[in-house]
Amino acid sequence: MEFFNTQMNTLHSINEVLKNPKSTLKGIEDLVAKNTELEKRLAAFEKQQVIAIKNELITKVVAQKSINIIKQKIEIGSNEMLKDLCFQLKAEIENAAIYLGAEINGKATVAVAFSDSLIKEKNMNAGNIIKQISKEINGGGGGQAAFATAGGTNVSGIEKALNTAEGFLN
Repeated sequence: MEFFNTQMNTLHSINEVLKNPKSTLKGIEDLVAKNTELEKRLAAFEKQQVIAIKNELITKVVAQKSINIIKQKIEIGSNEMLKDLCFQLKAEIENAAIYLGAEINGKATVAVAFSDSLIKEKNMNAGNIIKQISKEINGGGGGQAAFATAGGTNVSGIEKALNTAEGFLN
């Protein structure tokens, strides 16, 4: 009997949260549908935000010899968005060396990305560089030659990490 009362109390609490729907199941289904729609809207907004940041960063490219450099601390909402941004920049900028940093959810994040031409011609490796600079943000990271990230606790070290990363250019 106690189990039954506990279950009824739980069901009553669920109905209160759902604003007393006629059917608990229908209330949950509506909530799931609304959540799915909000996730789609958020994903579309994030894509627009990445495009806007990318377009702004493209205007800040600094040409140094034959290398097009982007080094910037940015505001971005997630690590996935940061990765997407780096890949979009690599696709649009020839001979790109990309150094980005951000505070994401209170943590320091840095990303390094290189176009394929820099990897081949100048033997650049984002994974090796990220391992070297992650200490500036009291963290760690890794990746491949074309793209690598690091996360850490020292948000104030982002600028130093980006400057240090740029120093690895051949």
